[in-house]
Amino acid sequence: MDALVVERVCAEWSRTLDGLAFRGVRLDPAGVRVYFGPLRGSRGTIHALVARWPEPLWLWLEESALPKERDRVAGTLRYDGTPLLRLDVPPGDRRLRLELGRSDRPMGFLEIEAWPPGNILLADPEKKIHWIARRRPTSSVRAALAPGLPYADPPAPFRKDPHGVTEADVAELLKSDGDLDEAELTRRLRHNWSGVAGPVGEELAVRLLEVHRTGGEDAVGAVTQAMRDWANSTYAAEGRVLGLRWQDKHRSATLVSAGSESLPRAGVEMLGPWANWEIAARLLAAELPEACLLYTSDAADDSSVV
Repeated sequence: MDALVVERVCAEWSRTLDGLAFRGVRLDPAGVRVYFGPLRGSRGTIHALVARWPEPLWLWLEESALPKERDRVAGTLRYDGTPLLRLDVPPGDRRLRLELGRSDRPMGFLEIEAWPPGNILLADPEKKIHWIARRRPTSSVRAALAPGLPYADPPAPFRKDPHGVTEADVAELLKSDGDLDEAELTRRLRHNWSGVAGPVGEELAVRLLEVHRTGGEDAVGAVTQAMRDWANSTYAAEGRVLGLRWQDKHRSATLVSAGSESLPRAGVEMLGPWANWEIAARLLAAELPEACLLYTSDAADDSSVV
């Protein structure tokens, strides 16, 4: 799930989940469901924040019934009923942090890592992991992840947000000893920038090359403004939202604003439009390829995952 899409949907989820409490986690065959509902003594709707792990990894929020206690992960039930304090997304990241407790008494947080292969964990205020869906060994970029260990933040994201592109960024993007072709510019965009997955990046490359060719003496400035305008129209906070599903064997997908100045012309199937980012994320989830099984049936009581 692209970082710009995560940012947009989380802004709307924050409003939906405001004032609710954490009610536990259930492991599903293809991911997890994190439940939120009214504070104790109150009545109201239960919401499930659903994470689908197999690629294309996807997140959405839906109304749900609360599973029986025996069907929720035992390691998370000590926090059952704890108020949700806030939902944060670090800029440019695909990591959601749901802080639990009150402003004067933080009690811990849930962290969802929304990049392949995906993960979710529950940690205390000192960042010691209490429960985790997928243990991870130490790697070259990160310490091990397991219950009892401190949560090690992943490396900072290196892909940039095109909303804040500068002329220096564009000069580097367009630097070439000869004519920069569409394929190479697409590769550079996908490697260095958020919001340009699949055919979206291909279409943006075509647009930027045309602006560069016709931009005259201030071609770099023209491309910079074109990239900002594209980002503002393709990932607008308000307005209707389209789903784009790739027409290849992977059937990956993303979301963009319906009012985008530059939508892919080939290689995608357009779905929607839908009223907002939250609804679009939920309805597009039903159009993704069938997920493979990830968890054994007895994984719900601990942090072991196959």
